Amino acid sequence: MILRGLPAGTLDGVVQGHRHKFSHHFINGIPVMGTINGGYYFNILHLKFFDRKLYDKNIEGPIPVCEKVFENTRTCNYLSDDELHVAGPLVPWKFHGKTVQKH
Repeated sequence: MILRGLPAGTLDGVVQGHRHKFSHHFINGIPVMGTINGGYYFNILHLKFFDRKLYDKNIEGPIPVCEKVFENTRTCNYLSDDELHVAGPLVPWKFHGKTVQKH
């Protein structure tokens, strides 16, 4: 993988597009994030700088983009029959303490 061979400080973070699974990890200290296609989730990449130097990085997510999530899995995408069996009921979703509502 290209990221493993890059010199430290070359990239601050990587955002991937059109994926069929979540990416939410660090490779060689570089935050790598991406979400499944369909628009069900998003991620937030936090990069903190001081005096033009990156001193902290974090990935928040995956964060559902829906009014309700399955209680046990905190997901809102389509689930198979086997997954539905353990997912629990749909419950209102809160993001940063606020209930998500359609506008």
